[in-house]
Amino acid sequence: MRQVKNCKVGHFVRYNGVVFQVNCFYTNWRGKHATLIQVGEPGEKRQMFTPEATEKVEYLGAVARVDGKIWVRSRPRDPFDV
Repeated sequence: MRQVKNCKVGHFVRYNGVVFQVNCFYTNWRGKHATLIQVGEPGEKRQMFTPEATEKVEYLGAVARVDGKIWVRSRPRDPFDV
């Protein structure tokens, strides 16, 4: 277990038994939070959660293997790369 604030953006975590990708971190008047987006197949309904950055999650890393599926961190593509 590790706190969300110690996870990198784009990496995968398991929060409340569901696999999420860390999208971003932000600070508001209530403190520091993270935005987690549920992973799933294209067209599948996904949920978004914004837990406090100090909440504990199971860290899965840049690559997650869940139920026989492999989820890989997506990286921004250079538009000039052919």
